[in-house]
Amino acid sequence: EEEMTYQLIIPYIRSFRKLNPDGVAEYTLTADKKSVRRVFFCPSSSNEAIRWMPPVISLDACHTKEGCTSMIYAFTCLTGAGKIYTLAFGIAEGNECTEDWTWMMTHFKEGMPALGEPTLQQSEIPTADDFRDNPAPVLKYRDVVFISDRDKGLLKSLRDIFPNHLSTYCL
Repeated sequence: EEEMTYQLIIPYIRSFRKLNPDGVAEYTLTADKKSVRRVFFCPSSSNEAIRWMPPVISLDACHTKEGCTSMIYAFTCLTGAGKIYTLAFGIAEGNECTEDWTWMMTHFKEGMPALGEPTLQQSEIPTADDFRDNPAPVLKYRDVVFISDRDKGLLKSLRDIFPNHLSTYCL
């Protein structure tokens, strides 16, 4: 039943890509090409939303449900109102590992060009005058801090894909 459910995701990915051309929706198949190995979604709205969120992104993965061998990978942040906002998510078979985190992070970076390379030049930082003239100045890139549990390959993947951003962890 689980295998059949995941097969229905490919038409959904195609629809997502058509309706959300600036977003990212990717998948890979198993070696025998008979089932989906992993999927990833990052809607284009997340790239715009991150410009207005506190600059902390949480990364985590958990098992889908008892008896299944899949993991859900989540990329989240908090809104100004303290609500959890999902920027992107993925699902992969098996347990958390460096290979899957690297694949997910690569697509996350692709879907979030606002993250770019950190550290704005002093002349690019919005001033009070910028906000008075334009209540929504757009930052070219966004410095962020990634917070995670450093579990099973996540830290290595984070350093490889986002080497210039800060990261910290919780215990």
